Amino acid sequence: MKLRQFIHILSVFCWIFLGATHLCADDTGQRQEVVVSGMSDVSCDAATRDAMRKAVEQVAGTMLHSQTEVENFQLKKDLIFTKTEGYIHGYEVISKSEEAKVCEVSIRATVSANLVKDDLRALNILLDIMERPKLAVLIEEDYSAMKFGGMRLAETELIAQLKKNGFELVDQAQLSQASAKDQALLALSGNDAAGQALGMMVGAQYLVLGKAMAQNSGEAVAGSGFNSVQASLQLRILNCQTGAVIGSVVEQAVKAHMSELAAATEALKKSSEKAVQGYITSQIMTSFQDFLNNGLPLKVSITGVLTFRSVTEVENLLKTTEKVSLLKEEGWNKAGGILLLSVRFKGAARELAEMLEQKKAGDTVITVEDVGTDKISFSLAAAKTPARRGKKM
Repeated sequence: MKLRQFIHILSVFCWIFLGATHLCADDTGQRQEVVVSGMSDVSCDAATRDAMRKAVEQVAGTMLHSQTEVENFQLKKDLIFTKTEGYIHGYEVISKSEEAKVCEVSIRATVSANLVKDDLRALNILLDIMERPKLAVLIEEDYSAMKFGGMRLAETELIAQLKKNGFELVDQAQLSQASAKDQALLALSGNDAAGQALGMMVGAQYLVLGKAMAQNSGEAVAGSGFNSVQASLQLRILNCQTGAVIGSVVEQAVKAHMSELAAATEALKKSSEKAVQGYITSQIMTSFQDFLNNGLPLKVSITGVLTFRSVTEVENLLKTTEKVSLLKEEGWNKAGGILLLSVRFKGAARELAEMLEQKKAGDTVITVEDVGTDKISFSLAAAKTPARRGKKM
């Protein structure tokens, strides 16, 4: 190995080590207090979220992550984006002002550079910031070997545990009505697109779905009359906005009782508690935190993109737009003139739409066609040139 190549690779590892050391320095539980301001022309809530992101960035710093491969001892960058980790433990608004439809909010925030784990106060702050997104629970329950059937024991326990942690649930009657359709069966069989469609149908941002089983293993102690029941939960957490599975968990518990039903209920309650407290809450909190710190994932479609030059111009415009932290091309159909992009934006979809409306990409102008919570549609058209005035005679 050449000396220059060795030094280059060594410098990369040192950079990664120093960045990791910086983030780990707060593992002792120490927190920092900062005063920051955020601005938005959408709402004061959006300005508050902007301030919180800046507070986390100031304390935790930013780490440049890249998907890389080493080829002939040279570092090849395939993807580069900024990722911030850390969370708000507490905050107070110290000033708020609105001028010319722009809201500015200053906050005093207590920030930890760690990932959120068991901080329920931080969870409630995250829930408020994310405008209390709703969860839905869809469980296939199999108690065919038991003396009771058709009961929603696991669903009831999971909902109770999620509510205990501050999550809001969609109306189960509404979900049951929607579940009568084919999407429910497809979702439970592992079809994530069906699960996403079902979640969006009932207004859920996250769908907890899976299977619950309970089985009587006989007497806990011979001659005691106590039924020993083993319960098992197999769960997945689906982000209904992105269609991505953010985690899965399997939990089991055994309980004994004179009543088979009581034993099954207690076993399912224990496994639900372990799943929610030990895994589901943490995964959803991490997802919230990632959205807050690093931006909302948006699907962007643009029509009228007829040349490769236009593709480059549109992508460069987005890359240089404030609060866009990541851009990835999903595809371009030249014949149809449709460009599909995945974007991470540190704000609401409407805010990005307003920032790009009537912006120029080369010789073309961007027009907003449709805005959703997780997607935006634009069209591209040639910029109008001012009409020339005729010469005066």
